[in-house]
Amino acid sequence: MANLLKTIVDFFYRTNAKRNRFEDKNKVKTLAADAAKGIIIANNSEITRGSKWALSQRSIIFLTDKAVFCGKWNIPIESIDSASMVRFKSIFGGGQVLKIDTLDKKCYQFGMQVNNEWRNQKALNITFEDGKVKTPTSTIILWLIMSGISIYWLLLKFEVIFK
Repeated sequence: MANLLKTIVDFFYRTNAKRNRFEDKNKVKTLAADAAKGIIIANNSEITRGSKWALSQRSIIFLTDKAVFCGKWNIPIESIDSASMVRFKSIFGGGQVLKIDTLDKKCYQFGMQVNNEWRNQKALNITFEDGKVKTPTSTIILWLIMSGISIYWLLLKFEVIFK
C-alpha cells in the first residue's frame, strides 16, 4: 500500500520530472527526492498533526551532497546540527518525517511518503527511528464535531430522522 501511495503522490507532484529539471538546472546529482510538506517550528518538538501542517509549504524536497532544498528553503549540510527520520504508520500505509535542526536553532520538519533513498544515501547523517504522530486534543474535538455535523446532515438528507 505504501509503494502504491508513493507512486500516486509522485505522479501528481511530478517528482521525477522536477528531479530531472533540478539536476539539469543546478548541475548536481540528487541523492533523494520526494514530494513533501514542510514547516519550521520554534524548537525540536514532537511530530504532531495540526494547523501548521495544513498551512505547510508543499514542494519537492531534494537532497544533494551539499544541501537540502525544498521550495524556498536551502539548508546547507554544514549548517545542519542534527537530522532524524521518524517513520510512522497510518491507515493510508505510513510515512516519514525528516526533522532537521540547524546550528542557527531552526527546526525544519518535512513530511513525505516512505522512501528508502533517504536511508541509502551517505551525504547527510540521519538517525532513523520508528515513531507515532501525536494528535492534539483540539484536533480530536474538531474532528468529532465535524463528524457529528456530517452524520446529522446525512440523516436529515436521507430523511432518516424528522419524517
